[in-house]
Amino acid sequence: MNKIVLVEGLNGSGKSTYIENCIQEIYTSRTSLITDWINRLRWNANGVKVNLCRDQKDMDIYCYAAYETLYNTYAKCIADDLYLDRSWISAHVYGNLSDYAFDKIAEVYLGYENKLNYTTDVVIVYIDTDIEVCKKRWADRIVEEKSYVAFFDWNDIKSKFDHDMNLLAKKGFHIETIRSM
Repeated sequence: MNKIVLVEGLNGSGKSTYIENCIQEIYTSRTSLITDWINRLRWNANGVKVNLCRDQKDMDIYCYAAYETLYNTYAKCIADDLYLDRSWISAHVYGNLSDYAFDKIAEVYLGYENKLNYTTDVVIVYIDTDIEVCKKRWADRIVEEKSYVAFFDWNDIKSKFDHDMNLLAKKGFHIETIRSM
């Protein structure tokens, strides 16, 4: 059985490090890594959202189609395990995906709309790291193309992640929370 592991958390929480460690630990020919999340909304260097879709409906349709295709491709066709560094969950947390589209994608990943009875296990790993630690890690990186992160309300983003993780657990997802300092 292959699995899809959605790794979520604040910027600088340790998502990429977690994935790299997992892949080194369990490395086989059955492991794939996707580090870019499928999200058409970005921010410019001044912290202003730059929307590449016309409106929220277009964004929802794009995200739904992209994540449904990704899920179905892995569930039906590929024997690899897939680790995603961010997913549709982050798209929702950062305000790029509506509640409705978030719920519809969750249904796909839970298999509610899945008539073919795939044997793909979906695991959500939430790297729950102290906000100040994340801010320091991020400041130490000096990632120029992602300088917009300085404009985020870190407490608000953390609250949204916590809320979505609780919501997804209630829907039936397996959530593995890793508290990192």
